[in-house]
Amino acid sequence: IMEHDTMSNATEAYRMMEEWLSWMEHRGRRPKTLKTYRSSLRNVIYFLDGNGMECRPDRMEEEDVYYLVNHYIATENTVRYYVTVLGEWTKYYNNRVLKSMGLLWNNNGTPNAKWIYRYEFNKMLSHCCDPTERLILLLGGFCGLRRAEISGLRMCDYDGKKLIVTGKGHRNGKTREVPL
Repeated sequence: IMEHDTMSNATEAYRMMEEWLSWMEHRGRRPKTLKTYRSSLRNVIYFLDGNGMECRPDRMEEEDVYYLVNHYIATENTVRYYVTVLGEWTKYYNNRVLKSMGLLWNNNGTPNAKWIYRYEFNKMLSHCCDPTERLILLLGGFCGLRRAEISGLRMCDYDGKKLIVTGKGHRNGKTREVPL
């Protein structure tokens, strides 16, 4: 019975993958990109299902993603790419597991986004003696601010609950609020 449940779980995951890829195609993703996403997710589903982990995007939990990250044998860049695609796939099904995990993502959400694990970030913080450098790391890591946005901050941009950040754009750039 357990094996049958696993088989149907993987079958459902593949169906959900195709549904998501169809949606991505309608949003204008290139065929080559979709082919890469499909290949990546097939590898992830096969690996997770074969190791008794959850492979459906709507049911995936932290332990499933950590298992992938820590046990999948591939280059670090490949695993990070897989997790990035997995994050987009799970987000489509309203599962925000990757956001809650402590993986620090670049705000642009592109598949080539640079990110680090929480333990790597904490190690950087622990080696940081200068309070200004520590603040820069915290603003970048937890608020997703870019270097230019951090350097452009003034005391009047802070109101105790949020930051008013001026970013990229013509002249003064676009303004956004960042909750603290």
